[in-house]
Amino acid sequence: MMLIKSTNISSCSQTTVLALLIDNLQEHLSYFHFVGRIIGVAIFHGHYLDGGFTLPFYKQLLTKPITLDDLESVDPDLHRSLVWIL
Repeated sequence: MMLIKSTNISSCSQTTVLALLIDNLQEHLSYFHFVGRIIGVAIFHGHYLDGGFTLPFYKQLLTKPITLDDLESVDPDLHRSLVWIL
């Protein structure tokens, strides 16, 4: 599975960490390419897509810097633990 539900927001998805450990990375990236095309065609034809992606994912698409505070919208418990450690 390449996308999982965000723990904080039920309608948002994020990529899995396990995606980085896949042996055939090129094949895995082709899945993202395929999903991107499907989403693009749906938007082009005016279909509403129920769901979205997490804030860090959108920021990465826009080439904006991702900060520790962005993690709070994805996993509040992990964010709180990391802030406590730092």
